[in-house]
Amino acid sequence: MDYEEISELDFINTLPYYRIEILNNILNHQNKIKTFKRFLLVASVVIAITIGCWSIFHINQPKSFKTNLERKGMVHVVNLNLKDKNYVLPDSSFIQLKPNTEISYDSLNFKKNRILYQLKGTSLFQVKSNMNYPFTVIANHILTTATGTEFSVENNQSKNQVIVYLIKGVVTLNSSHEHFKLNNFQLYPSQVCTLDLSNSAIHIKENAIVKSYKTTNEISKEELKNELVWTNKEIIFNKIKLRDLFIHLENHYSVKFNIVDAALNQSTITGKIYYEDSLDTIVRAICEISGLSYSIQQNQYFIKVKNKPLKLDN
Repeated sequence: MDYEEISELDFINTLPYYRIEILNNILNHQNKIKTFKRFLLVASVVIAITIGCWSIFHINQPKSFKTNLERKGMVHVVNLNLKDKNYVLPDSSFIQLKPNTEISYDSLNFKKNRILYQLKGTSLFQVKSNMNYPFTVIANHILTTATGTEFSVENNQSKNQVIVYLIKGVVTLNSSHEHFKLNNFQLYPSQVCTLDLSNSAIHIKENAIVKSYKTTNEISKEELKNELVWTNKEIIFNKIKLRDLFIHLENHYSVKFNIVDAALNQSTITGKIYYEDSLDTIVRAICEISGLSYSIQQNQYFIKVKNKPLKLDN
């Protein structure tokens, strides 16, 4: 008997045996409905929690998690060929990508926000000059910035190194790496800079001469044999040319040094500088060691032989 179609009158007139059977069928059916409703309720709660957690995670996650490479308008250029690949950027800067090289940049506002990511490989850049909008290449946390110049950047992932070769002009190197500190380090033409992130070291090659720098606070006896050893808290120099020492101070303190007597450029000096000292204290110490004097005019340091009058060009 179909209990869904039975009327109340038929139920009353039914034999007691069938009444019991009908009631049992009704109860079983209601239990199934309740069980199914419970399942739907639990399932809806699980789905709601899952969606809620996903929303919270993606809405509240730090901006660094959403990498710049995933933004709308990002263009990826990959050279999978065995030959060099030439590419022109929206600002008319030219790139030559070596084989197995990959770069990425934001095409929506590149002319005013000239930032390019060197993901891997080696690229040669001929930057369109624009003093108002610097051109920056980011490779493994190393930022190479220029306004208009020619240089190459290699992101060597296997060795955890970034190599910058400056052909002409000037570039400034900075680091956003937590354990590799670098602040406004300038390169000059024909210099090759190897930044070794694994060993916190910087090697500058110029005219087949390599100068090594350290970005940690530890210096080995072997490193003391170098002309210049640079750490986060001090610089130790051994028979280094005065010109090179003042160039390093210019890069670190963002000031200008003028050596009035040209012969002093070839003079050498040995000593140690602590960055915790003021710049005036450092310059005074260098001058006392070398028999020099200095003066400050218009935020520039003028270095000359002691007791020699200072002559400035008009």
